Amino acid sequence: MAAQTVLVVDPDEDDRHETVESFQSAATDTNVVTAASNAQAIELLAEVAVDAVVTRYNLGDNTGLELVAHVREGYPETDCFLYAETTAIDTASFEAAVLEFVPKDMPGARDRLVALVGQDPEKGQLGYPLPDDEGGRLAALDRYGTLSEQAEQALADVLSLADQYFDVSSTAVTVVDEQTQRVVARTGPFSPPKERAASLSTHTLVSENGSMAVSDLRADQRFSEEGVAGETDIVAYLGAAIETPAGHPIGALNLYWSQPREFSSADRRYLATLADLVADVLVIGSGQQTPGQRGEDK
Repeated sequence: MAAQTVLVVDPDEDDRHETVESFQSAATDTNVVTAASNAQAIELLAEVAVDAVVTRYNLGDNTGLELVAHVREGYPETDCFLYAETTAIDTASFEAAVLEFVPKDMPGARDRLVALVGQDPEKGQLGYPLPDDEGGRLAALDRYGTLSEQAEQALADVLSLADQYFDVSSTAVTVVDEQTQRVVARTGPFSPPKERAASLSTHTLVSENGSMAVSDLRADQRFSEEGVAGETDIVAYLGAAIETPAGHPIGALNLYWSQPREFSSADRRYLATLADLVADVLVIGSGQQTPGQRGEDK
């Protein structure tokens, strides 16, 4: 596993030093940087690439949860750990946050913290892979507004082409937000899950050449063990990323089958062509620039 950089944020100098020592003694390949406040932590995050943030709840100038919110918005690939006394906070207050809570007052707390932070950082706490420029991708997605009726009809026409060519069970055009996916258009009985972690689209975003083919989801460990496809009759999948003019993958054109199916390179190429059509529809239909203006997102 590659060396990690961990940011420890704690206003108490002695406690901060003890936490740093725990990491240094347990993992020699861990680089630890420190901050004594929320403001210092934000400055460091802007200067140093950090794999994980370990923060106390009370930071003096702010709370650890507000720091976590800042990390999630600007550095979504960074894991977050709240390391605090249970008596200091209302644990229900961070149920919606994506982080790991390690009670500072439990036996063996520091060993537990070091073990959790040391887990494989490639996948991260979010439970799914992220594109290299996730922040830029989300910023690009924010520029897309509500689709016009003409755009909705155009998407329906693209899905009809997919139906005719592939003889597919279900289809869907989805856009993938920070933690959810939204269905823009679909056909067939399958309704894709709202949660990003349970979606196939989010894996398509990071697939080689922007395309993902799975002949049998039940035989693929990425999906069979974690139930990414959900409790459905969906067995085979082919997806192509929908990219903005600047190349940010904001969603996917998804095809689903109820039986195993093999996919050819021609299948992938044709679906990629349809995905490009969808991208153009989203650009025009939401008031962005014309399809010919490639290279940057307006």
